[in-house]
Amino acid sequence: MIERAVRRLSAENWFLILERRLGRYLQVAQGPNAGLSANGFAVEHRDGSPDRHYRCVLSEKDQVATVFADFAGFASGEAAWSVDARWDKVSM
Repeated sequence: MIERAVRRLSAENWFLILERRLGRYLQVAQGPNAGLSANGFAVEHRDGSPDRHYRCVLSEKDQVATVFADFAGFASGEAAWSVDARWDKVSM
C-alpha cells in the first residue's frame, strides 16, 4: 500500500507523509514544489525532536520506495536505511 502511494507521486500528487508516532515521520516531496527539478525527490525524516530532523535528495522512485519500506524498522531502532544517501540535518 505504501509502495503504491510512492509510485503515484507526480506533479499533481507531489508529496507523501508517513507518520510512525508523534514526532517520528518520513515525508517526500517531488519536483519544483520541493525546490528541485521535475525528477528530484526531497526526502525528510524526523526522529523525535527538531534536532533529529534530516533531509536527502534522491533521483529515483525506487529509492524513495525503499526508504519508505525501511522506515518502520528505522523508527523502531531495528534497522538502518538500505538506500545509500547523504542525510543532512535540517535547520528550522
